[in-house]
Amino acid sequence: MKATLFLVEDDPRLRNYLVELLSGEATLEVVGSASTGAQALEQITRLEPQLVLIDLGLPDMTGQQVIARVSALTKAPLVLAHTVFDDRDNVLEAIRAGASGYVLKGGAPRELIEALHQLARPDFRRLARHDAFKDA
Repeated sequence: MKATLFLVEDDPRLRNYLVELLSGEATLEVVGSASTGAQALEQITRLEPQLVLIDLGLPDMTGQQVIARVSALTKAPLVLAHTVFDDRDNVLEAIRAGASGYVLKGGAPRELIEALHQLARPDFRRLARHDAFKDA
């Protein structure tokens, strides 16, 4: 069974590349994509994907804000942050908001695919938001 995936990326070339790359994976089904946080929230609520791959630098709100709102949904997907920001504050803010993982842009495509495969595993455990990173 394929895991459903929604992409949030404001760069149209990168978004199209990711859709093409990830659509070729036998275990993933890309069900939609968005370029803004507002579009993402509307579509994720409607489509209820199992996984979300999200850029943290969006034009209308931060990726962390989107992650927090998506994580509060009744059928909350697992979220993987995908961004150029590699500083500790951005990483921790994404995790605190509810992201289950973090992959830097510019890495090997296989690294991104493997991270999504890990999230899609039935035995993957969502990180406890409440507090592993609260005081970090």
